[in-house]
Amino acid sequence: MRRVLRFEVLGPLRVCRGEVELDLGFPQQRALLGLLAVRAGRPVPVGEIVEVLWPERPPASAMNVVRRYAGSLRRLLEPGLPPRTPGRRLLRRAGGYLLEADEDEVDLLRFRALTKRGKRAAATGRSEAALRHFVDALSGWRGPVAMGIPTAVRRHTVFAEVERELVRTTRMATDAALLCGKAELVLPRLRQAVALDPLDEASHAGLVMALAASGLQAEALAAYERVRRLLAEELGVAPGTELTAAHTRVLRQEWRPAGPRTAPAPEPVPVRVPCLAQLPPDPPVFVGRQAELDRLLKITDRAAASTGAPATVLITGMPGIGKTTLAVHWAHRTAERFPDGQLHVRLRGFDPTAAPLDPAAGLRDLLAALGVPPSRMPDGTDALAGLYRSLLAGRRLLVVLDDAADTEQVRPLLPASPGCLTLVTSRNGLSGLTASGAHPLPLDLPSAADARAALASRTGHDRMAAEPEAADEIISLCGRLPLALTIVAARATGRPDAPLSAIATELRHSRSTLAAFAGTGRAADARTAFAGTRRADDAFAGVREANGSFAIARETNDGFAIARESNDGFAIAGEANDTLAGSGEADDSFSGTGGTDEALSGTGGADDALSGSEGTADLRAAFARSYRRLSPENARLFRLLSLHAGPDLTRDTAAALADLPVRRARLLLDELADAHLVTEHEPGRYAPHALLRVFAAELTETYDSPEDRRAARRRLLDHVSRTTRP
Repeated sequence: MRRVLRFEVLGPLRVCRGEVELDLGFPQQRALLGLLAVRAGRPVPVGEIVEVLWPERPPASAMNVVRRYAGSLRRLLEPGLPPRTPGRRLLRRAGGYLLEADEDEVDLLRFRALTKRGKRAAATGRSEAALRHFVDALSGWRGPVAMGIPTAVRRHTVFAEVERELVRTTRMATDAALLCGKAELVLPRLRQAVALDPLDEASHAGLVMALAASGLQAEALAAYERVRRLLAEELGVAPGTELTAAHTRVLRQEWRPAGPRTAPAPEPVPVRVPCLAQLPPDPPVFVGRQAELDRLLKITDRAAASTGAPATVLITGMPGIGKTTLAVHWAHRTAERFPDGQLHVRLRGFDPTAAPLDPAAGLRDLLAALGVPPSRMPDGTDALAGLYRSLLAGRRLLVVLDDAADTEQVRPLLPASPGCLTLVTSRNGLSGLTASGAHPLPLDLPSAADARAALASRTGHDRMAAEPEAADEIISLCGRLPLALTIVAARATGRPDAPLSAIATELRHSRSTLAAFAGTGRAADARTAFAGTRRADDAFAGVREANGSFAIARETNDGFAIARESNDGFAIAGEANDTLAGSGEADDSFSGTGGTDEALSGTGGADDALSGSEGTADLRAAFARSYRRLSPENARLFRLLSLHAGPDLTRDTAAALADLPVRRARLLLDELADAHLVTEHEPGRYAPHALLRVFAAELTETYDSPEDRRAARRRLLDHVSRTTRP
């Protein structure tokens, strides 16, 4: 009889052959198997594996280590496999690895299949069947996902998302159990859910309701009191609408529904909430943006006086440009113009720790804020949107929808009532919204004067006045990017005795990474440089094409350097043993990155590095959140752009770099521009922000092989040679 393999990730990571548990080896090897099991049946690119296994800083040998671990796991899973045989379990696919397994072998796949059946049953009103499937699905949940792998790896989004799936299914099971009068069946899972995230109010609300429905009203009230105190102590906030509504229903003994939903729920009775004030705190420091504020004032004036369509403003821009800061600041300034209150929803479009908020979930949050109890909310996005807009009829509200992923996420949340104003922030262009009448408000970098005022407001005007040249250098090295300025200002504030010139020197002398912008307390690793040299075998300095001009390239041992043209003709990039100095002026050129031993730290991986909103105090983390949303093809182009050191490049140059047809390169560049990772500053010419270029250079050093980088440089050299001949 064949001994079947069994993979368990919904708790301690285990692999069993029959009744025998296998020894999975080194911690990183266990982590690789955990990742492949979570993605069973789907290929995982090697770049993503490196990112997950080394969330802080991959070693230079990361890809070789992954290959070695994969070979060991292949032999472990198929012990009789002859050497150099691909096997049938752990396969090479699409530039990565794939674990071949089905739902009978992987507990996560079984959980997902049963959850899907439960959702189908719930959607057709079969609550008993839904509850049975949900309870069966959750029966394999044995504890925190993939326990036994390194903690830093387990915090990665790929594992955190599985835990969120478990919590979401627990909530659906709770709804079904309350409808069926069998709340006691879900109590163990609800307790697991609140233990997993003690500040998750939705899970606590479900626990309070289920305890009361199980006849444990005193315990339900005690559970509410515990989480109320916890929220006050940890976050300084009161319970939200959903948790408060659950507490009220317990006090009124309203936890038992009339029966299974076999017909549409009766029309909910709107509850007039006397004060809707959901805005986050106004930023303590806000400087500049006068043109944008003036435009917002005009739009708000029209919206407040309007009897026609409601107004929507779409605030867009690159990561760290200050979209959320502007939206929240303006909302506070204009709140009194909207007497029925302010609503705020974090859409999590670029949140690394959670999937983008589903429109239906966003509508439920808004309805809860408007006083509608969960039991009176209809099913389906369209029905929820209809009720939401009905409740806003005749009211003047300000709605802030922060961090939107796409147009489809936003549309159902837009009010239809004249006199309402909606502020939407997004890193993407959301052309669908502007096509529907939204007012676009793209944010550019602040002026040098505004950047200077912002830095002075944090570090002190006297300190700035004492060292004006150092202050200007800091602003230049930060590229006038508000988030970068905020991070450096926080460091300067924490070192009141350090001259600004010392901080400027640290930024100038650090090597080409973003470590200097990792936030307060992480500057010791700063090795960021904004101009300078790099090894010849990893270096390539680009050229800007011009009519009738040409450049001369000089070839080193195994790399190339291309001179940037000057006004008077051309300049030659010199060669010195094993280092190469770029040509062109420091203020409009960028040269290189460090070696792979200084590779990307924390990008696209560690939740602690990537958590937070747009204002997260880690520049690399902020950039990574946009990069991770790119398609593999576009991500590759973005990385390779860093190999071109000129101030900008054309579509033809990008096509040569990435070995793509020009038409395809144009489409990809337009997508990068829509994501605000490059700027088309004049027709057909594209450039990333200076710090985004450093980020792209870190990425290409980490995720593109030396051979791929050399090939890209040769293609660029050939392109320049063809296009710059006299």
